[in-house]
Amino acid sequence: MDTKAFAERRNYVIRSEETFEELSAKVERLVYSTILNAIEPRFIDSRPEILEMVTDYTKRKGRYIRPKLVWIFAKMFGAPDSAILAPASAIQLSEDFVLQIDDMIDGTETRRGKPAFHKVYGFNNTFITPQFLIGAMWNILHEYALNNGDTGILVYKKFIEFSDITFTGQALENMFKPRQTSSYPKTYIKALKGIGEATYDAYLEIVTKKTAAYTIYGPAITGAIIGGASEEQLKLIEKIGTKFGVAFQIKDDIDDYLYDIKEGQPTIVTIHAYANSTLDEKRLMERIFSKLPEEKTTGDIAAISSLVEKYGSLGYADAQFSANMSEGAHTYQENSSVLPNNEYTSMVFRLFSDFVGSTK
Repeated sequence: MDTKAFAERRNYVIRSEETFEELSAKVERLVYSTILNAIEPRFIDSRPEILEMVTDYTKRKGRYIRPKLVWIFAKMFGAPDSAILAPASAIQLSEDFVLQIDDMIDGTETRRGKPAFHKVYGFNNTFITPQFLIGAMWNILHEYALNNGDTGILVYKKFIEFSDITFTGQALENMFKPRQTSSYPKTYIKALKGIGEATYDAYLEIVTKKTAAYTIYGPAITGAIIGGASEEQLKLIEKIGTKFGVAFQIKDDIDDYLYDIKEGQPTIVTIHAYANSTLDEKRLMERIFSKLPEEKTTGDIAAISSLVEKYGSLGYADAQFSANMSEGAHTYQENSSVLPNNEYTSMVFRLFSDFVGSTK
C-alpha cells in the first residue's frame, strides 16, 4: 500500500501547515502555560515562597525535547492538538521534578543558567518540592484518562510503565555509585559494586532503562499511542528510540568522563579502559574507583585518564555513539513503510539530530 493510501486509511495528516520552528514554539508556549495552570491554583492560598519553589524549574524552562517528541509523533499519526497537550505537559512536569532530584544526587552546580535547585532551596526542600510536581503530573494524567476513553487509560498506564523502567535503571546505576548519606556536608559510604563488575552489558541495560526509555522512546510511544498507532508500530518506535537514547547517553558520558571518574561512576569510557588494562592496571583502577569522591586526588584522576588515553577509550565510545546513531537511522530506513511518511516524520529526525548530537 502506498503512503498516501496508507495515510488516508489511518486518517493521517499528510500536509503540515507549520514549520518545525513554529511547532517547537507552539509546544513550548502551550506546555508552559498548561503546567502553570495545573500548579498555581493549588497554591493560591499558600505562602508565596512555597509557590516560588514549586514553580522554580518550570519557570526556568528548558528545551522541551520530551513534550516535542510526544507532539510530533502524535501529529505524525494524525492526532489533533487538543488530544496531545495534557500528556505532553505531564511529561515535561516529570522532567522538572526528576531534574531537581538528579541535580542534588549528582552534585550539579547549575541548571538552565542558574544555581541548581538544592543550591538555592536546600537539601530538605529538594525532597519535598518534587512531591507537589508529581501530584500535578498525575492529576493531569488522571483527568486525561477520564476524558479520553481507552486511549487515555493506555497513556496513563504507559506513564506508570515508563516510570518503573526509568527508576529501575537509576537504581541499577546507583549500585555502582558511592552512596550519599548527607548533602551538607556531602558524605558518602562505599558503593555496592565496583568497576570490575561494570560490564558493557550492565552499562547498556542501565542506559537503555534510565535514559532511552525516559528521554526518547517513552515520549515517542506516548505520542504514537495518542495518534492510534498499532502494536507493530509501537515496537518499531521503541527499537529506533532505544538506539538514539543509548547514543545520547554515550555522548553525555564522553563529555563528562572526568567528572564521572571523580564521582566513581563507571561509564562506557572507563569500562572499556578497564577491560583492556593489564592486571596491575586493573588493580589500580579498582583502588581508585573504590575511593570516595572527596578522597580522590588530581593524581588519581590523571592516572585513570592516562589509561583512557592509552587504550583509546574515548575513541571507542565515540565509535559506539556513531554506531547507535547509524543503527537507529538504518532501522527506520529498513522499516519505513511501517510508519507514516509525512512532514512530521522529517521533524522527528530533525529533533533526534539536534538533541542527541548536543547533550547539554
